[in-house]
Amino acid sequence: MSAKGNLSHDAPPQFQSRGDEIGQLARSKQSMIVSLRRMIAEISSGVQVLSSSSAELSASSGEMSSGARQASDKAHSVAAAAEEMSANVVSVAAGMENAAANLTSVASATEQMTATIGEIAANSEKARGITAEASRQAQRLTAQMQQLGEAAREIG
Repeated sequence: MSAKGNLSHDAPPQFQSRGDEIGQLARSKQSMIVSLRRMIAEISSGVQVLSSSSAELSASSGEMSSGARQASDKAHSVAAAAEEMSANVVSVAAGMENAAANLTSVASATEQMTATIGEIAANSEKARGITAEASRQAQRLTAQMQQLGEAAREIG
């Protein structure tokens, strides 16, 4: 009879009870069968623990993959927002440049207007002087006309 690695059967008790070499061989075989059964049970338990750990590791790996995907999506969103913000900053800078150019134009126009007002004030002062001189000459002329009128009356 050949067992072919089958450890589910014990060595036959009639051989184990013998006192000769066959009994010794049967007892050793039985001891080996018991040790191998224990070893196989421990290996089986280790395989179950390994299988359970493998399932947990697979689940954790799936969660990490999902988290990495979400982080990547958020990184892309942040990059897009940063790009948009950069474009807005460039636009604001261009607007500020335009505002500075406009302020320069306003300052130049204000200077021109101030110069023109100064010229108008100077011309007004000249006109006032001319008007005052004309008024004095008119008064002199009036006085001379009165003198002429008196002289004509005296002559008459």
